[in-house]
Amino acid sequence: VYGDERVRYEELLARVECCATGLRKRGVGEGDCVAVVLRNCPEFIVTFFACATLGAIFLPLNPQYKKEELRRFLRDAEPRVIISAGPPISLLLEIASGQDPEIHVVVVGNSVPGTIPWAALLAERQVSPREAHSGRALYLYTSGSTDTYKRVCCTQENLYWEARNFVETAGLSAEDTILCTIPLFHSYGIGNCLLDAAY
Repeated sequence: VYGDERVRYEELLARVECCATGLRKRGVGEGDCVAVVLRNCPEFIVTFFACATLGAIFLPLNPQYKKEELRRFLRDAEPRVIISAGPPISLLLEIASGQDPEIHVVVVGNSVPGTIPWAALLAERQVSPREAHSGRALYLYTSGSTDTYKRVCCTQENLYWEARNFVETAGLSAEDTILCTIPLFHSYGIGNCLLDAAY
C-alpha cells in the first residue's frame, strides 16, 4: 500500500521480472551492484527484488546524502546502474559520467537528458527462474558514529534468516499489516518492514 496505490503480489512479481530484464539489458548480472537513491516507494521494492532475481547486489542510499558522501559510496560499491528521482539526478549524472565504465542513471518520474526513464527499464519481461543466490545480496553503510562509514555486506541467506527470525519472534502472519514509518534505505526499514512483509 503506497498512498492510493495498491500492489498485489502477482503484480509485484511482474514488475520485478520486467525490472530484472531491464537491468540485465543494461549489463547487470550476478555480483554486479545497483544503487538506489530513493525515498520509500514501490520502485525501491521492485528494484530490491529484481536485484535478488539476478543475483546482483542492492545498494540503498539516503537521498539526503551530500555530494561527497554519494561520491564516496558510489566509488566504493562501483554500481553498474543508479536509480533515483528528484533533485539528486544532476549530481548523480555528474558522478556517474566520471566513472569507467560509465554508470547508467535511471529516473523515476520526469527523466532528463542522459538518463533512462523508469518505464523504459520495465519495457520487457524475459526472466527465467534461477536457484537461490549464495553470494552478496545487499550493501549497507554504517552510520559512521565511531569512525568513517563502513560497508556491511549481507547474503540472501542472511536476509532470509533475519526475516524468518523476526516474523517468528513477533508472531506475525499474513493477516497482519506492517506500517513502515522508517526509510527503506535504513537497515530496519529493509529488515523489519520490507523483508518481514514479504516473508
